[in-house]
Amino acid sequence: GTTKVAAVFELGNCQNPPYNVTFFLPASSLAGLNGNLAVVHNSNFINPLTITYDSDGDAKIDFVASSCSPFYVQGTSDQPLSVELTSFEAFANENSVNLIWKTASEKNSKGFELERNEKIIASYRTHSELVSAGESSGEKVYTFVDDEVEPNTNYTYGLFEIDQNSTKTFLKDLKIKTKNSILPTEVRYNLKQNFPNPFNPTTTIEFDLKEKSLVTLSVYNSKGELVQTLVNQELEAGNNFKAVWNGTNFSGKQVASGIYFYELRTENFSKTKKMILLK
Repeated sequence: GTTKVAAVFELGNCQNPPYNVTFFLPASSLAGLNGNLAVVHNSNFINPLTITYDSDGDAKIDFVASSCSPFYVQGTSDQPLSVELTSFEAFANENSVNLIWKTASEKNSKGFELERNEKIIASYRTHSELVSAGESSGEKVYTFVDDEVEPNTNYTYGLFEIDQNSTKTFLKDLKIKTKNSILPTEVRYNLKQNFPNPFNPTTTIEFDLKEKSLVTLSVYNSKGELVQTLVNQELEAGNNFKAVWNGTNFSGKQVASGIYFYELRTENFSKTKKMILLK
């Protein structure tokens, strides 16, 4: 299921609550709410709450804000959000975007998912740093580095939360542009995240080489044991080299589901990333 959130807002210059709050929402933002209109604060429905509608269906909402934490407008048939998000920020470099978000409280939460341009790039299912605290009444800080971006490019990131009932709720989005490349045509060492991930039965791994070198691309299991060697040869400098792993070991047998690591190693560079084989 999905919780529909019509709006998320915070009080500007909030210092000494309580405050009498009045805000307006257009009818278009209220479409699709499950149940009657409600405002959630600190994972609870605000009561009392006064709502009036004009002839166009636009809503005027009045209530008393007891603290400076964010407020969520949703339907009464949905449970209050499992997490209370206080911020979602991004800091862009040339080839990466650092995403940081904070929560003031969490209740019955599994974790988060991140979307880039409406496509999932990270999930609590595959990235441990996106697993939530579950139950918390204090501030929590989460970070994720997206290193699969291009210089001088606009991106939109969306943050979602999944509760213990597997209900996915949109929390917030933001737009950011990566920095210009000083040398747009420069070739650098880079090991990209495999795709798809999780995968079954095959996945593709891409990498870039700054210079001609003897290259090995190896797959290891969670015990650190070598499972397969995908590349073992001298390659010229260049971008977008590709290797495919079909989930087999040196004997050609299918390996078990689980977490695996792939390592790119050259004479002057090495990097390791995680992938998940899910059958």
